Amino acid sequence: MKAAQIVAYRQPLEIGTHPDPTPAPTEALVKVEANGVCRTDWHFWNGDWAWVNFQAHLPFIPGHEFAGTVVEVGSAVTKVKVGDRVTVPFHEGCGACQYCISGSSQLCPTPNFPGWAHSGGYGELVAVVGADFNCVPLPETVDFVAAASLGCRYMSAWHATTHLGGVRAGQAVVVLGAGGMGLAAVQIATQAGAQVIAVDRRDEALDMASKEGAVAVVNSTTTENVGAAVQELTGGGAHLAIDCIGGQETTLNGLLSLRRAGRLVAAGLTTQDVAGMVTVPIDMMLALELTLVGSFGNPRSGYADLLGLVGRGELNPGSLVTQQIGIDQINDTMKALDRFETVGCHVVTSY
Repeated sequence: MKAAQIVAYRQPLEIGTHPDPTPAPTEALVKVEANGVCRTDWHFWNGDWAWVNFQAHLPFIPGHEFAGTVVEVGSAVTKVKVGDRVTVPFHEGCGACQYCISGSSQLCPTPNFPGWAHSGGYGELVAVVGADFNCVPLPETVDFVAAASLGCRYMSAWHATTHLGGVRAGQAVVVLGAGGMGLAAVQIATQAGAQVIAVDRRDEALDMASKEGAVAVVNSTTTENVGAAVQELTGGGAHLAIDCIGGQETTLNGLLSLRRAGRLVAAGLTTQDVAGMVTVPIDMMLALELTLVGSFGNPRSGYADLLGLVGRGELNPGSLVTQQIGIDQINDTMKALDRFETVGCHVVTSY
């Protein structure tokens, strides 16, 4: 199969031919029809996350936002069939632990990660671990490009905004970062009836956030006090903040944007500048009874509602796709990610 692999941190990906994966008894081989290029891939390429034991061993084929068609199944697979259209969570659960059984597979203590623990969607074929549990059937009304854009960013935004954020109609919601996850959060919160303020450093990203439903935007580069700006725009602060970037600046801006009893959901992992450690205004959090909660991925059980909304056209992840590329263009996109020049989502649709 043709694939692009990371052979050295911060060096061009190597594009070439690799042996086709062979599915184990519990695995399904999926022909990738579309794969999103996620900032998580950039983090791996950048050599981040050693501080959480999540640094990939070189070389490897990344890609965890894929959708495709099952072309082969292992001897022990009973639910998934050849020809099925599927997508896959970026955190493949074991399907048997207390977390997977209870509907919290994103917390599985023994997960697998396509594009990290095993070869991912930057290759033409992916062997999905625990296929009967991890292959999520796609409705015919959801195309492969939209399914790939659900990938990591959109499904993570869904979990952060709905399950952990508890977004409700009439609330004021501030979304920090208008990249792929942030734009998804804007769209999801808007669909729920919230009034959304988007914060980013780039006007072009904020313009796209406005198109996705944000009622106001704040450029954090030209605004001296983001928290105060959001407080003024919302008449007293946001009920909910979604941090889609991760780091000291967005954590603090998110907390300072909240009203009393507000909640900040942290959904973006940090980079090497802070290596996972940020400080918070704990006295203010105590006095205002603010909540800070972490959010990771989206449980397998959380796909039904999400895909139902997408299938009915109430949510439109495909609208966030600004560029479809061939795998030969992957290094151009990686360079653009490195310079924070991408707007919306890039999706690989040919190899």
